Amino acid sequence: GFKLPVQTRRSKVVWSIGAVLLESPVIVGDMVFCVDILGNKLFRWNMEKKVGYVYSLPEQVSSIAPLTSEWRASIEINHKIDLDEVAYTLLCSGESGFSTILINGSRVCFLRFLNPEKKSERTRFNDGKLGPDGWFYSGTMDLQESEPLGSFYKCSPQGEVNQIQGKFSVFNGP
Repeated sequence: GFKLPVQTRRSKVVWSIGAVLLESPVIVGDMVFCVDILGNKLFRWNMEKKVGYVYSLPEQVSSIAPLTSEWRASIEINHKIDLDEVAYTLLCSGESGFSTILINGSRVCFLRFLNPEKKSERTRFNDGKLGPDGWFYSGTMDLQESEPLGSFYKCSPQGEVNQIQGKFSVFNGP
């Protein structure tokens, strides 16, 4: 029979960060960003310089996504901000719903723009991604991971939010 060649590659730890629940890796240029959902931290790894940066976040963030030109234009118009003056900008979902994270030096600023769910003691946003259609997709989950309290949402750069589906115990995807 035909056998495929097996290649073994070894992983190498480049930065031991001690996160509680590390999620949502995103590559922007030569930077890798990810969040520690339960530790309220944002991590940035410079692949070229092999240097890591840690940012404390003012609230829980569960997913991040790179900024597209459509999102950039919407943020600049709606918040009257020149993003050319900001080092890094990421879309996110988390405690305040859909937001934007602005990073300059060691400073982190949130632009909160839409929360499709009232602040709940029983649910939180869990996972999200930017879709090829330019919408940011994200879902919520039951903190106890047992009851179908979560929902799946999509948010446009213009601020329109639609619930796609409900009744998730744990939303993991899109």
